[in-house]
Amino acid sequence: MPIADYIRSKNNKLPVFAVVVATYKDGGSRTYLGLGYKVYVIVDQDKFFNEDCEKKNYEDYTDIVFTHLFSSFEKERIKLKNKKAVTI
Repeated sequence: MPIADYIRSKNNKLPVFAVVVATYKDGGSRTYLGLGYKVYVIVDQDKFFNEDCEKKNYEDYTDIVFTHLFSSFEKERIKLKNKKAVTI
């Protein structure tokens, strides 16, 4: 089942075989827990809180990260933010 959730996360889709274990008050970020893995749904706050952005499509302002069981939400958020800063 981790393979299915991994493929879904690479296509920016929510996991099927994991359950929500934490939600965050930053616009809708969540942590999913599967058997031996975690999936983070991280809201891009710059896009989410931008007044010009239409929030019709969930995939437009979220990033989905598939990672190992021992990672933390804040570390993944920082890595994602640094990655976006370099690629822009």
